[in-house]
Amino acid sequence: MFSKKIHADVKKSTQKIQDPKKDTATRLRHIKIIIDNADIEEARHIFEANFSHIYFVLYESFINAEATLKQR
Repeated sequence: MFSKKIHADVKKSTQKIQDPKKDTATRLRHIKIIIDNADIEEARHIFEANFSHIYFVLYESFINAEATLKQR
């Protein structure tokens, strides 16, 4: 009744990670969706294929967190 479309979610999230128009928080949320819903081999393949996008998202997230902490 309330089944998830896991494979479709992972495919959509992979596309949204690659979209540079999306903000960093949205892209980071989609990385988490992939980690939570994909099996290990599929997630490994996605991460290897999109490592530059994922690196950029994580880098921007850390820069934003650091800037927020410096402002306090």
